Amino acid sequence: MREAIKREPDDTKVLADLHAQVARLLLEDKRFPEALEETDVSLRLNPENALVQRSKIVALLELKRYDDAVGLLRGVLDRRQ
Repeated sequence: MREAIKREPDDTKVLADLHAQVARLLLEDKRFPEALEETDVSLRLNPENALVQRSKIVALLELKRYDDAVGLLRGVLDRRQ
């Protein structure tokens, strides 16, 4: 997957989706700091992706960064209203 990321530098949607997939795999492997980094990259490219926002919240919770997780969740909910 990392090779695909290197090959798709110009298509931000594809690149965001690839980073999101890497984040999900890292979450499954319980590699939470790395997953958080991948969600950040993906969200910079596509900030409205709800699945990536969820993945980021999960990573934050697993890292015991509760205030950050709550803040992100509140921001997501505020934008949806």
